[in-house]
Amino acid sequence: MQAVTGEARRVLAQSGRYILVDIDGVDAEPVKERSLRSCNGCDAGIALQLEAEQSFIGVVTRVAKTEYYVSLLITDTRTGKVLNQQTAFFTGADDAWASGVRMLIKHGVLASAN
Repeated sequence: MQAVTGEARRVLAQSGRYILVDIDGVDAEPVKERSLRSCNGCDAGIALQLEAEQSFIGVVTRVAKTEYYVSLLITDTRTGKVLNQQTAFFTGADDAWASGVRMLIKHGVLASAN
């Protein structure tokens, strides 16, 4: 999962559209427990405390040995409104997950931001 997270951060940063906020020092339990995906929108509040304009949650879900879904959610931190939500189905072993995330960000998130 570190490779997937790293690839997502790299693609977003290289796009020039996003400046990434470091969450290493955040003391919130959902950040420490890596459970932001299931905290019912708490990610937006945490991101707002870090002075971010948007929060980004990404989840990779394996459904079979070589099949997986990638889901991405971008939320406005001030309003809590979902700005972009993408889900895509991919095939490939675990080492392909970063590629699936890269494709969804490039063709879903970044393409729709134009």
